[in-house]
Amino acid sequence: MATVRKKGRKYYARWVDQHGVKRERAAYTDRRESQRLADELEAQAARIRDGLVDARDLALREHGKRPVAEHIGEWAGHLAAKGATAAHVKQAEQQARDLADKAGADRLGDLDSGRVQAALKAMKDGSASHWTVSHYRKSLRAFVRWCIASGRLDRDPLAATTAYNPAEDVRRERRTLAVDELRRLIATTRAAPTWRGLTGEARALIYRTAAGTGLRHAELASLTPDSFDWAATPATIRLRAESAKNRREAVLIVPSDLAGDLRAHVAPLPREAPVFPMKPTTGTLMLRADLARAGIPFEDESGRRYDFHCLRGQFASELDAAGASLRTTQLLMRHSTPTLTSKYIRPRAVDVESAVASLPSLTPADGREAVAATGTETATPVQRMGREGLPAVAHYLPTAGDVSRRLASHPDVKTSTDAQGEMDRKSGEIRGLTLAVASVRVINSSDPDGSRTRAACVKGMCPNH
Repeated sequence: MATVRKKGRKYYARWVDQHGVKRERAAYTDRRESQRLADELEAQAARIRDGLVDARDLALREHGKRPVAEHIGEWAGHLAAKGATAAHVKQAEQQARDLADKAGADRLGDLDSGRVQAALKAMKDGSASHWTVSHYRKSLRAFVRWCIASGRLDRDPLAATTAYNPAEDVRRERRTLAVDELRRLIATTRAAPTWRGLTGEARALIYRTAAGTGLRHAELASLTPDSFDWAATPATIRLRAESAKNRREAVLIVPSDLAGDLRAHVAPLPREAPVFPMKPTTGTLMLRADLARAGIPFEDESGRRYDFHCLRGQFASELDAAGASLRTTQLLMRHSTPTLTSKYIRPRAVDVESAVASLPSLTPADGREAVAATGTETATPVQRMGREGLPAVAHYLPTAGDVSRRLASHPDVKTSTDAQGEMDRKSGEIRGLTLAVASVRVINSSDPDGSRTRAACVKGMCPNH
């Protein structure tokens, strides 16, 4: 039988639950009301035991009455327990709390698509960027999914909320440097004085390592002498899983021209000492000072910046310029999808012009003769090479050039404009380029009868029809 007992100024209800376990919970200061609560709790336990009430429905009801802040705190504990970094846990928890507060959701049951969407719109109409607003929504939706998985919610109350397109509100655009600019930055930095405990030589090595391996700022800061394998050919860096952004161990190849300088820098350090002792906020501040010293603007005329993460984009762009496939670049960048890798690659004007020039000419033979007779040919040397029927691949590879826009096989020829693509930090769009995609017939052992080409003809895509 349910009973009550007094502790201080408040009574406590005591009853036996559906499992036969004695329970006790705080009730009221009035004895009669406290006894009524105890009787209801015991009657409810009896209905659950007899199968008249679903215990899950009662649990959902109880969870819905609790403050949403309590649930978010427990979710943050879950994230930490499963191995999320402290920075990620702190950011996700704070964003979920802030958005729930802006939506006026005091209890878990108050979460509603309409309220949250209105709160997101208020943030967007304020000073927050589309990317920031979408990130807040992502954090709160992750919390809601956890609530569903842990039995706190039976449905997704935020299913109808929509995000905003970051491409429509770009606040920061990144760029790459020309190779000669990057070399100037490194040479100037090597001779520069110490900056916040980092010598000029050490900072130059940081930039070279970032641009030569694609390591992020925090990953570079996690390296110790034990991270390097100098006996391997070529030398490698082993990045621990706990230091990698994707939480997967990786072995990275060190470029041969960098390995010797790195080895000399690492040799005198203790085994557990950081190779590059950088604080979380060091990267861009350090780079900005060295850019100014080298006479390179941190932000160009178009408003595109060159912060520390651009060194990772430089790594991807140089791999692309060297002819590495997208799959290879994805592997070296340690990305989950090629789409993510493509966000970091900025095609250069010279590569685009060379690709277009390699297309076969569609001008009738008499038309070409007429052009030759009138002497009105205005094409560039690269375009004339393409029209004269030189093999596309044989032409493209030796004329890839470098970021300075100078053609390797024609040192006196530069592209007329620098239509370098601009990378949106989150949207992944490449700005400033319009690429034409053409179907090319390739007959090999896997397509001896040209069936793929005939399929292209049906779709009107064959270059010969």
